[in-house]
Amino acid sequence: MDLFTKADKQKEFPDSNTVLIHLKSNGKFNVTIHDNFLTVEPRGFTNAVNKGLIGQKTYDLNNVSGVQYKKPGFTTGYLQIVLIGGRDARNGVSGAVKDENSITFSKKEDHLILEIKEYIENYIHKRSTGSATSSNLDEIRTLKELLDIGAITDEEFEAKKAQLLNL
Repeated sequence: MDLFTKADKQKEFPDSNTVLIHLKSNGKFNVTIHDNFLTVEPRGFTNAVNKGLIGQKTYDLNNVSGVQYKKPGFTTGYLQIVLIGGRDARNGVSGAVKDENSITFSKKEDHLILEIKEYIENYIHKRSTGSATSSNLDEIRTLKELLDIGAITDEEFEAKKAQLLNL
């Protein structure tokens, strides 16, 4: 939780692994980050009208492929959480306002959203750089499929597998 150490009246730290951020303008949101989980709870009349009564949504950051950020200016800003295999909302702010995977915010909350964005991006970066073994196993699975359909020989499979496993 190193990113969230700066004190702010809209942040709470219930424990050393958790930060709770209260966004009060535009649509109201409570955002909780605990290790690899991000929970977004839309609140207030504006969110009920725009998003419906969707309730809180929890994201496992292992299933998030990125974030889309739009700085607030003449219109509301938004942070959209993009899921692996999902589609990001179209139509800019008007699409983000209705999208259940987006958080809308004003200029005065931009610094809080940037902290959330940086946390998610850092998590994704650490996940991608720390999974070399996982990607090697995926490649071995692919090689096994090629072996099973006869596209490569047993010798080619064993040689490549040994190379990937550093044997």
